[in-house]
Formats: sequence, structure tokens, C-alpha cells
Amino acid sequence: MMLKLLSGLCLTGLLVLLGCRISGATTVAQVPTNQAASPSLTVTISADQVRTYGRLIEQVVGTANDTISNIFATNPDATPIKLTVLVHRNGQVLPVLVADISRDQWQQQPDIQNWAHYSPSVRMLLGYTQPNSTPPRSQVARRRPIIENAAFIDELD
Repeated sequence: MMLKLLSGLCLTGLLVLLGCRISGATTVAQVPTNQAASPSLTVTISADQVRTYGRLIEQVVGTANDTISNIFATNPDATPIKLTVLVHRNGQVLPVLVADISRDQWQQQPDIQNWAHYSPSVRMLLGYTQPNSTPPRSQVARRRPIIENAAFIDELD
């Protein structure tokens, strides 16, 4: 646990030295990987105050673009990286965007949307849409019943 904390502090210090912006709403962590694979970088965004899914995606894309630009601009030896953007909302933390990108790819098309994979169920899981449900009672009550056969019962004496 202590080693994990120290490695997180070291990475945060390194990112500050490299010029990465770290705000209270965004945290960055590097996940250890084997040397043959691309280094992994995870960014977490707090979205409790974000009201729409479209605005959330704008923040995710902006954060991802800034993070990758800063890493490649400040570190000429940066190898291809795997970036994961997590979103923290309503007590849940979910991956919204994942991208594997090399410096050459970034120089040709410097927009994360060209390389990103988005999680399809995040919108619903984070509460930006409600699953299909039954119509409200007021709509059901307004419908007129269809009566195919009607019969009257004579009053009993």
C-alpha cells in the first residue's frame, strides 16, 4: 500500500515537471505494465456537477487531448501510450474512453477522437438516460378501453 502511494506521488511529481495540468477534479495515475507493452496512463474526471452527457464527453475528450499533447510535447522519448479516462459520478467510477496511440499517429491526427474507443453503456450507467420504462399512469388512464361485447343484465325484481 505504501509503495503504491509513493509511486503515485512520484508520478504526480513527474507529470507536474513535464507540464501536465492536474486540478482538483482530475487525477492522473500511471499503471505499471510490462516493458514490452505500451505504458498505461489513467485519468479520472469528477463529473458530479456535469448535467449532460454531451458536456461530459467534451470534458473527457478535452482532458485526453491535453494529456496526450503534454506528454508527447514534453517528453521526446515517450513511447506509444495507452490512455484510459475514468469518470467519477454519483459514487461510480467507470471507464469512458480508452485509446492506444503512438507519437506518429498523434502527429498525423492530433485528436483523441480519431483513436478512442468509447464504452457504449456509460451514458445509462452514469445516470444520463433512464432505461426504457412503462408509460406514466396518467397516459395509461387516458386510454379508452375497447369493449368488443357488451351485455346488459336486466334488473331483478
